[in-house]
Order: sequence, then structure tokens, then C-alpha cells
Amino acid sequence: MLDEAADPSAVPTIAPWQALDTSTGNAVVALGGDQDLAEAPRVELLLQVAIDTGLPVLVDLAQCTLIDASILEAIFRAAPNTAHDGYAP
Repeated sequence: MLDEAADPSAVPTIAPWQALDTSTGNAVVALGGDQDLAEAPRVELLLQVAIDTGLPVLVDLAQCTLIDASILEAIFRAAPNTAHDGYAP
């Protein structure tokens, strides 16, 4: 049970990380940890690098512990810059 009097700043955060993997024939942008406003510029840059590879771009959010609206905005803003060849399961 949560302690109502607990200091919210005492809640640990998970260090954010981003990675790009092209070894599978796709440009997989993997994000992990707490992805928030501070990380949005890095995510936008990484998405642009992934798009510039010319490979299909996949975004892997499986390791995220927090996804801020600014990260979702970065993903949605990058989408029109990709070719829409279909969905890769």
C-alpha cells in the first residue's frame, strides 16, 4: 500500500536509454527506462537517423517504464517521413 505521506521525489526513476539496431533488415528504434520531455530531442534525432537508413522503421517500447506524451508526439511526427509499405509483425 502506498504511504500517502511519502515524498514523491523519493520514487526512483529508471535511467532512459535509446538504441538503433539495423542488423535485422529493419531500423529498430528501441527505447527503455523513463522516456519523458527531456529525452524527446534524442528520440526525434534517433528516429530521423532510422528513417534516413531507408529501412522499414520499427519502434520498440517494450522496455519503457514511462512514456511521456512528448515521446508519443515525436513518434507520430516522424511517421509521415516514412514509406508506408505495410506492417511487419
